[in-house]
Amino acid sequence: MIPVTEELPNWHLQTIARSEAKGKAEGRAEGKEETARNLFAMGMDDAFVSQATGLDSKTVKKMRASMCA
Repeated sequence: MIPVTEELPNWHLQTIARSEAKGKAEGRAEGKEETARNLFAMGMDDAFVSQATGLDSKTVKKMRASMCA
């Protein structure tokens, strides 16, 4: 995390906050995808993977298809 000081202009602080939020969201998405791949490897079906990860069924089907290709 970037240290925040009062010396930075407000727009700069907002840019930092947006960048940090974006990074966290991307990390959560990557974690869900990794979990889905692990569940596929364990033989779980698409409905279970979708429910367990919170990914929509269309995304789960695409991920499974790309793993089988």
